[in-house]
Amino acid sequence: MLESLARRRRARNLIDRGLAFGPVRGTVEGREAAARRAAEAARSAVESSSARRALLDLVGRRHAVPAPAGPAISGALAGRLSASEQERLLGGLDATTRAEFEAAGEGDRAAALLQLALHARDEAAIDAIGMRPHDPPEDVHAMDRGPMAAAGAPRVADMVAETFATAGVALGDGARVLDFGCSSGRVLRPLIAARPDVEWYGCDPNAAAVAWADRELDGTFFVSQDDPPLALDDAVLDAAFAISIWSHFSPPAAVRWLDEMHRVIRPGGHLLATTHGWHALNVFLGADPGLSEEHVLSAQRSMAEGGTWFFDPFGDGGDWGVESPDWGHTFLLPEWVLSTVTPAWSVELYVEGGLLGNQDVFVLRRN
Repeated sequence: MLESLARRRRARNLIDRGLAFGPVRGTVEGREAAARRAAEAARSAVESSSARRALLDLVGRRHAVPAPAGPAISGALAGRLSASEQERLLGGLDATTRAEFEAAGEGDRAAALLQLALHARDEAAIDAIGMRPHDPPEDVHAMDRGPMAAAGAPRVADMVAETFATAGVALGDGARVLDFGCSSGRVLRPLIAARPDVEWYGCDPNAAAVAWADRELDGTFFVSQDDPPLALDDAVLDAAFAISIWSHFSPPAAVRWLDEMHRVIRPGGHLLATTHGWHALNVFLGADPGLSEEHVLSAQRSMAEGGTWFFDPFGDGGDWGVESPDWGHTFLLPEWVLSTVTPAWSVELYVEGGLLGNQDVFVLRRN
């Protein structure tokens, strides 16, 4: 399932209920073929639009600024470990796992070292890294748990730092940056450890998660409500990022919160936001379990006609403290995003599937 679903505890009711959308008919191959044909038809309906042409121009410019040479956050933190400390951590791996580690990319190797050190409670390595394990209790919301979550989400932190850098956004000493929808701080934990010179803020509707993060992390945390405003002054932030948040807002709520981000981010500041788009819909299509054929086709039709598709899988129980008719799962065409955010924002960067090969990533500049 999607990174934003299968590994998110607060969305597991969606998986556990088998998506509860009725029977899935036909073979996987047949469903995929039919859905992909519908996707191509939907794509062709918008291919000639001016928004599509502008977006393609934007995509063509997205590598104008060179990406960082290595993993910006996990690499910096793992680099604090000496060669002997790294070897001590890797020495406990069996031959197969060690081979997989060696074959992995640089960022994945750095993140694995962090997870190994913190999961093992290796105090010498923990002191060198400068980051304590991420281990909220079971009654506090956490996006992931277990051995591969002990260091929080260093690869997502890499994505945030590297995407900002690729878009030409410099987060200098004293920059004020908000994690909008921070939960218990899994992304902020490695960011705070790697960049203590930045003033990090986090907010979330889940009060228990915010309270735990406030006790555990060196940042400023506060509870956000289901609707604006945030408890922040105008133009107080240099930047904000939102991981899998605009993938949940209904389109009207998405617009309201974009307006609120425009209020709290200074002119010239930036917002990084991830969304579900065509790419994520194809990930859903190939997932097991995934969306039913009926829902995939409904999404494709709705996105082709109006640029969006929204559904609420959470029901009366809500989603870990979020009980709102405007909170569910949302798919947004990049054309819709582009036409909605301009002219209040400029789109500095767009990367299809830029969040772990799943959600699209946008960097917006506040005009």
